[in-house]
Formats: sequence, structure tokens, C-alpha cells
Amino acid sequence: MKQPRMNRILEAIRLERVDAKVSIHLFPTKEDFDKAVRKDPQHCGFANCAARVCGSTQAHFFKRYVFIDHPDEKGTVKLHRYIVSKGVSDAIINFDKTGRFKPGRAFTLRAPSKSESIQGMRAANKKWRQSDTAKAIKQEKIARTDFLAAERELTQAKTIAQDTDAIPGSAKARDVKKRVIAARRHLTKSRDKFDSAQKRVAKLRKATYGTAKAKPRQHDLSVRSGTGAWFKMIAQA
Repeated sequence: MKQPRMNRILEAIRLERVDAKVSIHLFPTKEDFDKAVRKDPQHCGFANCAARVCGSTQAHFFKRYVFIDHPDEKGTVKLHRYIVSKGVSDAIINFDKTGRFKPGRAFTLRAPSKSESIQGMRAANKKWRQSDTAKAIKQEKIARTDFLAAERELTQAKTIAQDTDAIPGSAKARDVKKRVIAARRHLTKSRDKFDSAQKRVAKLRKATYGTAKAKPRQHDLSVRSGTGAWFKMIAQA
């Protein structure tokens, strides 16, 4: 179900976003889906139903979340956030693919639990970012970026060395040779750093999730060794 990015759409809505406190039920009709637009979060059949039942003008149905504007217990109109049930999700996916909807039943929009709430998810994300595993994954990405940059640097240096018209033994020729040597050293160091970062991530994942989910990610990058030979480096556990 390909849809526009949720955040981009919600940023244009000038309403406070809050978690719904109680679940609600929608009973969409055939007419709601007859005028629905496929793959449009704001004009799907459920959004039309919310507009008809709740008087909503900003109802958006996404893959996991639903946002509907309606008054809270104090009468203030806010953008309430609900969790999409499997029935709603299946109905939307089927409509987006086929353009068909079978009416005759109610669908539940569930109020978020404590862990699913906006504050709960922010706390969980903050805790994750501060964990050793998250920090190790970040370092692995940095090491991988440096590793790929070193590979490109060596390839460029060897190309320059092959195409140079410098006289052997001249200052220009020595500079080209130094560049190739420096690129090889950089590649060796970055490769070792990347390998070490991968092993640390695999170890932390194994400690966190157990062996069933601790399979190391493999990569199939063609890289140059310190002597310039091509080889395949496969991540080890």
C-alpha cells in the first residue's frame, strides 16, 4: 500500500496531536467507498466514514495509525491518534489493490496502549538510542561508509597511476606512488575497523536477542587488499 509520507501530511495540519483515550467503531457503507480514492489516506472509504459519522475534516488512514480530528472531553478539537486494527488494514490493502470493498461490518480503531502512545514510543526510542547495541550499529554504519570511501579512493589512485604520463623517478611519479600507498593503508585500516564493528554488533545482538536472531549480516563487497588483489570479504559471526 504505497502512500504519501505520513509525517509530511501531518505537518500541514495545524492541530495538536494526542493519543485517543478510548477505542471507536466505524461502520463504513458502500457509498463511503464508492466515492473513495485508492491509495489516498485522506480520501479512502474509512476517512469518508469518519467524516460522515464524526464530522471530521482531517481523517487520515495510514498503514499502522489513524488520525481523526474531533473534540476531546473539554470540547477542544484535536487530532486524535488511533491504532489500525488488522481488519481495517486488510480492508484498505484490498481496496487499494482491487478497488473493491465488502460492507456489512464494524471496524475498530483502537486507542493506543501505554507503550504505543506518543510518549511511550519517544521514551522507548530514547532508551534504544542510548543502548550499547544502537551505538554499535551507528559506529558500524560509519565504519562501512569509511570503508567504501577507502575502496573508491584506492581505485581512483590506481587509475591515476596507470594513466599518468610522469617520468619514472620524477617528483610527479613519486607523488602518484605515495598516493597509492596511502590509499592502500587507508583501506587496510578502514577494513579492519569495519570488521571489528561488525563483530561487536553481532555479539551485542546475540546477547540481546539470543542465537535465533543473532545471524550476522553478510555483505558481498568487492574490495582491494593491501596489495591490490581483489577478494570477497564475508562478515564473520
